Amino acid sequence: MPKVVGGIPLPVSKNEADAEAIRYFIEQADRDHEGNPRPNTPMVGGIAIFSAGNAGDNSLFYPAAADNVIAVASVGVSGKKPAYSNFGAWVNISAHGGDAINGQPTIYGTTTNNSYGYNHGTSFACPHVSRVAALILSKYGHSGYTPDSLRVRLEATTTPLFDLEPNFAQFMGSGLLNAANALQPFVPVTSITLPSTIELKIGEIYTPKGFILPDNATDQRIKWSGANPDIVPVDLRGRLMGLQKGTTTIKASSYDEKYATTCTVIVRPTAVSELHLTPDELNLSVGETYQLEAVVIPNNAANPTISKNGSNGSIVSVDDTGFITAPKEGVATITAKSVAGDITDKCIVTVTPIVSGISISPKKITLTIGEQEAIHAEITPKNAARSEILWKSSDPNHVVVDENGVVTAVKAGRYGEPISVRITATTLLGSFTDDAMITIQPEMVIPESFSPNGDGINDYFKISSMEGDTYTLRIMDRSEQPCYESF
Repeated sequence: MPKVVGGIPLPVSKNEADAEAIRYFIEQADRDHEGNPRPNTPMVGGIAIFSAGNAGDNSLFYPAAADNVIAVASVGVSGKKPAYSNFGAWVNISAHGGDAINGQPTIYGTTTNNSYGYNHGTSFACPHVSRVAALILSKYGHSGYTPDSLRVRLEATTTPLFDLEPNFAQFMGSGLLNAANALQPFVPVTSITLPSTIELKIGEIYTPKGFILPDNATDQRIKWSGANPDIVPVDLRGRLMGLQKGTTTIKASSYDEKYATTCTVIVRPTAVSELHLTPDELNLSVGETYQLEAVVIPNNAANPTISKNGSNGSIVSVDDTGFITAPKEGVATITAKSVAGDITDKCIVTVTPIVSGISISPKKITLTIGEQEAIHAEITPKNAARSEILWKSSDPNHVVVDENGVVTAVKAGRYGEPISVRITATTLLGSFTDDAMITIQPEMVIPESFSPNGDGINDYFKISSMEGDTYTLRIMDRSEQPCYESF
């Protein structure tokens, strides 16, 4: 069977001389000069086995990529493709070619200078296949044995690599060379079976059970194909995926294509199983709008369309996208319903009057440094929704206010004089405001000592204050006229 990549048969070789040599060997091996089979030959004709190359890519490597050659890729000790090994749809089989572990090659074999050593590469994988081919001929070869029979036995008895190397298995030939399997008696395929019908949901992945009969048939490989990949594509392992609603067929064939069967695949829409409306409770003011979110589970449901309606359209109106408008005070229920499956969820919407004003008390507060007092705010009307209040001090260097309206006197005015600061409360909705005035009185300064001597010249008193405070000292006569002032 010719090698085909991308639907195009590969040429025998890029080099015509190589191609001719390979053809001559395959046709004339174990024949005499007249073309007759030699006596006691184990096989008439030859089989060419070449390494796939060590470029580490899927570029065609000749002569391994030639149509009439067995191309051998390499796997490492773990069963995975080493970085060096070539791969591609033109590869026929894989064998252990070793890989570097801790920088050291892992295959022991012949080297130059008539000695042995460790190395790795597809050139070390290829001889394994040749040795097993020789073992097969030594056990089963006879004058009527053909190269095609040998090739089928080599490729049909491999160990699949899909579990060991899922990323490259489809590009590593039929699998990993298995000498024990290859030497078992060859049991031909007599038929292949599939379920008559398979049902999938959109997005579902499924691998049908295809059975080669008899159970102990040597070549258990199955070729898969699908009639309509737009509905159900099928890969080399027979895995199916439902892409869209519809009915199609898949085909499973024995590898030699002597036996085949088909199966009807029906892809049905995925039903909605859950519907979640977010949020499930909502408070709005009259005139406010809000966008509800509806989530359908599973997200690949075939018909995720949702219809929405309100229990009281005069209080809340909602469109098909879940956009809510609240024209009137009251309570309403928004219901979302899946068109397919009748799955529902609800949101309770409470609509309250809009804020019309704010009043705070007390209006005037006198504090000394370090003192605190709470200002109380009242929204009008009392049942207005979202009655958040923003508090602000006109001079936070002297008076600060927190988010609850608690004010703290931080610092008096210059020279310790009283100072007034405005505290403003603003509604988040409507931006209504009210003010309170906070006056900070300096602490009373009490003379620490006063020692008059009667002459009014050497009299003095001492003032104790916190470090950094500045005071103005005024001395008044009996008529309260200043007679001394210090700055």
